[in-house]
Formats: sequence, C-alpha cells, structure tokens
Amino acid sequence: MAANSTLSATSMAMSMATPIATPMVAPMASPSALTMPLPMLDMFLPGASVIFAWASRYLKIDLSVYLSIVLMLAGLTAALNYCRTTIWSSVRRYVTTEVEIRQDDEMYNFLMAWIARQPFAQHCASLVAGIKTDSQLIWDASDDDEEEDDDEDRLLTDEGGDDEVNSAGQLVLPLPEMANRDKYRRVRYTPAPGNHRFWYRGQLVFLQRCKEDRSFWGNTVETIYLSCLGRNPRRLMQLLHEAQTCYLDRDGDKTIIYRAGRGGGRSGGEQEWHRCMARAPRPMSTVVLDEAQKRAVVQDVAEYLSPLTRRWYSNRGIPYRRGYLLHGPAGTGKTSLCFSLAGRFRLKVYVISLNSRTLTEDGLAGLFQSLPRRCIVLIEDVDAAGLTEERGDPAAAAGGPPPDADASASAAARMRGPSPRETGISLASLLNIIDGVASSEGRILIMTTNHMDKLDKALLRPGRVDLMIHVGMAGAAALRGLFMAIYATLESDIPTSRVGVGAGPVAAVSGDRKIAAPLAADGKAASPVVFPNGILHALSDAEIGTLADRFAAIVPPDQFSPAEVQGYLLKQKHAPVKAVDEAAAWVRDLLEERRTAAEKEKEREKEREKQKQKEKEKEKEKEKEKEKETEKEKEREQEKKEESEVATVAEKEKTTTTEEVD
Repeated sequence: MAANSTLSATSMAMSMATPIATPMVAPMASPSALTMPLPMLDMFLPGASVIFAWASRYLKIDLSVYLSIVLMLAGLTAALNYCRTTIWSSVRRYVTTEVEIRQDDEMYNFLMAWIARQPFAQHCASLVAGIKTDSQLIWDASDDDEEEDDDEDRLLTDEGGDDEVNSAGQLVLPLPEMANRDKYRRVRYTPAPGNHRFWYRGQLVFLQRCKEDRSFWGNTVETIYLSCLGRNPRRLMQLLHEAQTCYLDRDGDKTIIYRAGRGGGRSGGEQEWHRCMARAPRPMSTVVLDEAQKRAVVQDVAEYLSPLTRRWYSNRGIPYRRGYLLHGPAGTGKTSLCFSLAGRFRLKVYVISLNSRTLTEDGLAGLFQSLPRRCIVLIEDVDAAGLTEERGDPAAAAGGPPPDADASASAAARMRGPSPRETGISLASLLNIIDGVASSEGRILIMTTNHMDKLDKALLRPGRVDLMIHVGMAGAAALRGLFMAIYATLESDIPTSRVGVGAGPVAAVSGDRKIAAPLAADGKAASPVVFPNGILHALSDAEIGTLADRFAAIVPPDQFSPAEVQGYLLKQKHAPVKAVDEAAAWVRDLLEERRTAAEKEKEREKEREKQKQKEKEKEKEKEKEKEKETEKEKEREQEKKEESEVATVAEKEKTTTTEEVD
C-alpha cells in the first residue's frame, strides 16, 4: 500500500513537472455536414462552397455554424418586423383616428405653417432646413416681409439699440445693421419625412410625412398623416382648425393676391391658383379718381356683395355676377383702384394673364370654376391679349380683305396684337367662360385696358361688363390730393419715443443726451424727429395744404398721369417747398420731352409712309413687269397661232394639188 502510494505521488509529481502541450483544434464537422448545404448555397451565393472549404481548411472555422446564426437572427428580425407592422396596422385601423392632408390642398399650407411654429419642430432628431420660399416651403412665403417689417419697427423703437442724433436734431438710423440684416434670410426648420410625435392639448399625436415620386411632371408628391389614439376625430379637427386660424390671423387685414400658374403634384401640370403675396390694404383716399366716380364704384360693389342682392338675383333667375371695365391711359391708377376695392371689402384678388403661353382654354375654365364665392378676378391689359378682333366686321365675315387692305395691313396687325393661336385663348372661349352656362357666380370680374376702342363689342355688352369706369389724367383735385398724400404727416410715420411714453414722438436720444424738436406756440411739437431720408419734415399740415394749392395751380390739369406726378414728387419727398418751386420747370421739361417725342414719332411715321410708298411703287413696277410679260406671252401665243394657221393653209394647198395631179 505504501509503495503504491509512493508511486502514485511520484507519477503525479512528474506529470506536474513536465506538462504536455495539447493544441486546441476546432471541432470539424463531418464531410457530409459540409457538403450538404453547399450546393443549395451556391444557388443563391455563387462561389460559397469555395469560400466555406477555404475557411474550413486553412482557418479551421466552420462558417456554416455562423451562417445558421445569421439566418436565424434575420428570420427573427423579419418576424418581429412583420408582427410590429401587423399590430400597428391593426391599432391604426381599430384604435386610432387618422386624417390625411395632401400637398395640393391649401390645408397643407395651414398645417405646415403651424408645425413650423411649434416647439417640437425645433427639437426633432431629423429636420429639413431651408431658406428658399418658392419650393417646399411655399407655405411660409410671406414670412420674409413680416420679419422685415418687424425688424424695421424694432429699429424705430427702444429695442433698436443706440442711434445717433445729428446737430440738426435728426435721428440717424443704424444703416450698417440694416444692411447686414438684408444679407441674411431666415432659416426654417420642419420635421423631415418620416414618423414623428408630439403632444397637443394633453393628447399624443402622431405625424407622418410621406413623399412619393408619382407626379406626372416629375415633382414630388407629399402627404401628411395625423393620427391619435381613440376613435373620436374631434382633437385632430381642433388642431387643423387652430392651424387654419393661425395662418389666416397672420394675414390680418392684408389683401391676399393669388396668381394663376401651372401646378404640380397630383394636378398633372394643370393651371392652379398660387398664393404669391399679402399686401397691406390701400386706402380708397389714396386712389386718384373723381370723387363722384369713386363713390359710385364703392356703392355698386357694396350693393352687389350684400346678401339681399344675392337672394334677389337667385329669386329672379339672374346670374349672380358683376363685371367692371377700367379704361384710360397708362399710369392713371386702374390697378390701384382694384386693389383698393379689395382692401375695403376684404376680398382676395386672383390675377390672370391671358398672354401666358401655358394658359389654355380648359385651364382658364378650370381656374374660374375653382374661384371662391366672394373674390375679385383681375385681368390686366385685356386689349393686349389677342382678343381685339371685331367679330361683326362684314368684310371679315365674308372672308374678304377690308377696303384699302394694302395701306392698313401693317396697322391692323399692330392693332390685333398676338393671335389666339399664340396665346391659346380665343375670344369666343373667354366670352363663354365669363358669361356662359357653366361660368362661376359670386365673383367680381375687373378688366383693365389702355385702348378701349380695340375691344370687341361682344366683350363689352351688359352681363359681361356692367359698369365702365374711365380713369383719366390727374385733374386739379387729384394733383392736390397727390401732394397731400406724399407730404402730409401720418401717425405711422412717427417712430415710438426712445425716451419714454411721456416724452412724445418728437424726442430723440444720443447716449444720455436728449434732443427735442422745437415747440410751437401752443406747446405742442411743431415737427417730429426727421430721418436722414427725409420722409418726415418740419412743416405742419396747414402749410402742406397751402403748398398743395400752389402745386395744383402750377401744374396744368388733365395733362399728366398720376404716375408721372407721383414720380416727380417722390424725387423731392424730403423737400415739399422745393417740389413746388421746381414744378414749373418740371412741367416745361416734360412737355418739351413730349413735343420732341411727338415730332420723332411723326418723323418715324413719315419714314414708314415713305417706306410704304416705296413698297407700293415696287409693287406697281412688279405689276407692270407682269403685264409686260403677259403681253409678250400673248404676242408669242398669237405668233404661234398665226404660224399654225399658215401651216394649216399650206397643208390644205398641198393636199389639193396632190388631188388634182391624181
């Protein structure tokens, strides 16, 4: 026993002293296990058998084990994804409420503008940043103007920083700051396409933005889905109503202007209305027009828009439409009257250009059918749209040329303008759209023209044009009104005081020094703080009225358009006295320019007449040459005829002689 114990201990010690190194060899699979799946793998992954054999032989690694694990994980992931999709689809179908908003609907603009102003939109993990307002951020196109107005107001109030006041007590704005501001545009952030969620009034709302490239014109079509838990859509309706209210409240009293253009997305490139801008309403007092005409237009529009008028039209079976034609020289304020009416009655303006190359008759009909009930449709310069042909012209109806066609061909071509084929709109189509069976009702159609005599009488008949308004040159009252409109001090011209509420609008500060404007005898400020651009001045309204009377007496009435008078006054907007003193010279120079232009036009007309005379002489010479050629041809024909007769006589004589000989 002792010997055996000693032997075992010795053996154990020897084994511990001289350990035997046994290399670790990865277990190798049987050949059948390696070769069985390889042919199947080669069907999906060509060359897999070679890679597996090389790894097993040289790296001692069995890739089939890892492949099984990868396939198992992939199958498990696919199963989980399928289960998640199925469960979420079931939840969306039976547990949630969903609203779909399409990009070609105006609700898309309302919702995107609302989302961009929410806090969650600035903290999303995936955002879309953009500056351009004419692409996917068209819903925010008018924000730049609002921001510029806010920045200008800030520069005129206490938040504008330290400004300087010159020795004359004039406030100097920080022009470098304004210049730097104009270099930059606001960066807008919106949630990127995908799934997002946010809280709205204590309820979780899911937002999904989807983009699809299924547009006919290659544009991207976007759809927004809003969903929330529960089967009651009231919360989502409240959200959309709030988005619409916020978007419309941003416009306030501004006049919204839409312009016709080719659409994208689901519309397939058809003509659509696109919002282009929101302008501050123009007061009717700033429109240069005879007061009697102005009151007549305002009363006519007010009566038409009355609910009682609509019922009256409906009860009597009369189409509820109204048309106006504003005609007169260029620059007399026809378009300004239209925008002033829109601002007074808070109507949207829809502008159509009949000269558009992409506008077709079907597109124009679709635009009129999509108009809202209360709006103004503006067609400017209808005489330049190729619709000036006279349908009642007997010569044209007979298919023959008018009298003196050679002399009036070029003039008629200039009068007609582009042909309907070039514009895509014919006169008959326009008449049917305006006053046809399927024409829209409730809208106000306003057409402007500089040459009323060029329009077809069918376009001017009652029912299509119910009231014609002549907007002429500026008379004496208009000249005085223009002068007062430019130089009279308005409340909005005066900036808010930088000293305090009690300091009034005439105080300015430079550091800790206060410079106040001079005071009048009654203790009130005689003039507000003057800006270096001279928009404000030191004259009272009574003095401006006196200068306006002098200006109206100097400028001859009914000789200049309001645009010309306003352009002159704007050049002297900082000096009303100087504007009055130099008015006579301006009138003299402008009349001289007109006389010179008229003389040049006469010379050009003479040159054209000479050219026409030369062309006529050339035509006469060509006619004479043709007549000579005709006479020569007749002579040749006569000679041939005589020769033929001589030959015939000779042949008869020969025949007679032959018969006598026989």
